[in-house]
Amino acid sequence: MSKVIVVDDDYSTTSLIKMLLELEGYEVSTFTEITSALQAAERGVTAFIIDCYLGKEATGIDLLRSIRRHSDVTVRNAPIIMVSGDERIADHVVSEGADLFLLKPYSPNALTIEMKELIASKA
Repeated sequence: MSKVIVVDDDYSTTSLIKMLLELEGYEVSTFTEITSALQAAERGVTAFIIDCYLGKEATGIDLLRSIRRHSDVTVRNAPIIMVSGDERIADHVVSEGADLFLLKPYSPNALTIEMKELIASKA
C-alpha cells in the first residue's frame, strides 16, 4: 500500500485530504510540523503533500529542502506535491525540488489524479 504523508497546520484540510486519499486506497499520516513528518518518513513513505506555509517552527519549503537532502534515498526521491493559496511561489517551490504545485482551492479529483500519476512516474 502506498504511504502518503500530509503536512499542513490546518486540521480540517488534513482531515479532508486524509479521507479523500484513504478512499483511493492510500495509507495516510498527517502532521502539523516538520520533525514528526520526517521521522514518519524514515519508517516508509511513497509521497508527500505539503502546505507551503506552516504556522509554527518552519515553512513547508524548509521541509521540502530537508526531504531533498535526506540521507535515505527513498525519502529523498519521494514525489512531493506542494500546495498554497499563493500562486506567486509556484516556480520557486518547483525550483526547490517539488514535483508539482497545486493552487488552493484545488479540485479533489485533481489531487488524486496527480498523486496517482506522480507515484506511477517514480515507480
